Amino acid sequence: MKIGYIQFDVKYKDINANANTLISYINKYKADLFVAPELCLTGYLFRNEDELKQLLINNDAYISRISDVCIKTKSSIVFGHAIVEDNKVYNSALLIDSTGDIKRYRKIHLSKIEKRLFTEGNEIPIFTVKNVKIGINICYDLWIPEISRILFLKKVQVICCPCSFGGPWTYDIARTRAMENKTYYVIANRIGSENIDGIDAHFRGESKVYDYQGDIISQLKRKTGIKIIEINENKTITKETLMSDDILYEAQKYCINQQKEV
Repeated sequence: MKIGYIQFDVKYKDINANANTLISYINKYKADLFVAPELCLTGYLFRNEDELKQLLINNDAYISRISDVCIKTKSSIVFGHAIVEDNKVYNSALLIDSTGDIKRYRKIHLSKIEKRLFTEGNEIPIFTVKNVKIGINICYDLWIPEISRILFLKKVQVICCPCSFGGPWTYDIARTRAMENKTYYVIANRIGSENIDGIDAHFRGESKVYDYQGDIISQLKRKTGIKIIEINENKTITKETLMSDDILYEAQKYCINQQKEV
């Protein structure tokens, strides 16, 4: 599978410009699956939920444009975006596939800032792209080992991680998650900064792809860009590692409750 991971400086509250950025990458580069950052169409900081809802009034039109280009290029994309459902706003990741079909994951683990704006999700779905099982974390989700373990028990091969963070620690955690779950992790982090009501947010970029052994196999610096990498997803099917001939068996000893697949 060819994966293109994207990082850019999100234009605050300019969904049209940010959608154009995603569309330009999908048109220019060839990949089976693109991955873009968390909340990459809207920006990250908002005063309240109503302010964000107002920005999302024409949401469907922008998503349709991205869907159209996926159909045209026969590619798929995972990107972070805010979605309104039942008058609640969710920090979500959309997966649009090469047929234009749109699926979503709603972030379960919200930061303190995000809890002012978003309702937490409660489902851990898996998706399929080119016969490869895909799971999704959004930024802080990655810090909670249980969600990655549930995806592992569902035998996902790649976990896509749209992110918006500034500290260095998430990379260390991602490496651990990749090793303990024998799964590729694609970290698509944004760059730039935002400030609202005295809250500063700085985003470091340095997006990375970890292989199933926890090794960095591709990375970007602190600037706008994209990289395309080809992974060997078949290496994740057998769950044998240096320490165990079947870590799936070892994990199942703890009877982790697997949530319903969507």
